[in-house]
Amino acid sequence: MESIDALPPQARFALRVVAAGLAHDDAARLLAAAPDAYATLLRTAAHRAGVALPSPGSDAALRDAALAPLVAAARGPSARRPATRCPQADVLRAFAAEALAGPLLLATAEHVADCPACLDALVRLRREGPPPAEETARPVPGRRRGASVACVALALAALGAVAWLLLRAR
Repeated sequence: MESIDALPPQARFALRVVAAGLAHDDAARLLAAAPDAYATLLRTAAHRAGVALPSPGSDAALRDAALAPLVAAARGPSARRPATRCPQADVLRAFAAEALAGPLLLATAEHVADCPACLDALVRLRREGPPPAEETARPVPGRRRGASVACVALALAALGAVAWLLLRAR
């Protein structure tokens, strides 16, 4: 059987997050992969590892049973070092909330597949769910929103007065 570390990044990610306790549906959503694309990803990983999967459309329990050796291998430590630095907390939160796309999504997934600390953080974030709205939209400490609005209103009033005086002088 080929090592999990030799698999493509998305396949490593899928197997490692499932091994960490998330469902295949979660892994597919995190990768922004359609069900057929995710199934192809798993099929490719299984083929490269010498594992036979049941035919497409078969029961998920049969697929999971066939993938069990790969998932078990994915529970072990990665021999790969992450190719990138750990993503910032807001990027990891966005990834957990399925709010990343394109190259940033792929780079984050590859990093998480090879970094046990980020994998643990991602699984924890997925299990906790999105943070409450008041935690995500906190005002900057030491600044009051009302004072900012008043300053903008005063500046617009002053600008209007200057424009009126200039027009009147003509």
